Amino acid sequence: MAEESVERAMTFGAASAIGTALRLHAEIADGPKAVELLELAVTHLGQSPAGYEHAVALVDLGCALRRVGRLEDAAEYLYQGIELAQHCAADGLVDRARRELAKSGLRPNRLRSVSKDALSQPEWEVAALAVKGVPAPRIALELGVPLSLVHRRLAAVHRKAGTGTEGLAAALGLSTERPDPTED
Repeated sequence: MAEESVERAMTFGAASAIGTALRLHAEIADGPKAVELLELAVTHLGQSPAGYEHAVALVDLGCALRRVGRLEDAAEYLYQGIELAQHCAADGLVDRARRELAKSGLRPNRLRSVSKDALSQPEWEVAALAVKGVPAPRIALELGVPLSLVHRRLAAVHRKAGTGTEGLAAALGLSTERPDPTED
């Protein structure tokens, strides 16, 4: 039934439906197959407006990667999941991701000031745009990079700064000046 749901979603063609079907299919899969399904789910949901579903898929992928021993990759996706879950005000999902990080011997960093040397130039570029309120898809378009790379860079910035979106400007010492919406 799970495979049939994925096939139907792919026929329908909406990224959110495909990603959600893949994520649900992964719930009944084990090991590398679950990781493969969740990686696809994250890719599709990252292209959709379904922020909460994307956050769940990121956390699920982090959990699956930890179970197969890929701790570094697991941490990356769990941090991304925390960031997005905080943005969606999904406190239960944030708690679940934090517990998973603790099982890996990791935990989100506390808010601290980040020096210019702590972030790579591409991370600074993404962070500066994010602080100004530019959404991730537009950041990808402006910088000419894939959306998934923007999400990875944002996750790295948040991990290094020890904060979610709301504390990023302060941690990086950046202005929160928003773009003028009439400039497009």
